[in-house]
Amino acid sequence: GRGARPAARPPAHEPVAGFTQLFVNAGRNRRVYARDLTALFQERLGLTAEEIGAVRVFEKYSFVEVASPRAAEAVQRLSGVELKGRPVNVEVAKRKEENPAR
Repeated sequence: GRGARPAARPPAHEPVAGFTQLFVNAGRNRRVYARDLTALFQERLGLTAEEIGAVRVFEKYSFVEVASPRAAEAVQRLSGVELKGRPVNVEVAKRKEENPAR
């Protein structure tokens, strides 16, 4: 392997170069785990493991990093898809600096 400890990951709003972070409105409260999201992206988009970056699951939402060239397609094809029996919304994650007024 590449050493026992994984490299420290950058903060949530700074994906690795070449990757785009997507926001998914499903998380642990829906029994959604990283492996579920990875499987969904791989099955629906035919993404390889190399095209999926960090997957972070929180209580009510998740972040999935995908190779930037596939991000728009992921948003189009995964929004409304059912995960654990409920449709999910997928969108490009907003950077913290933008601070959207919602």
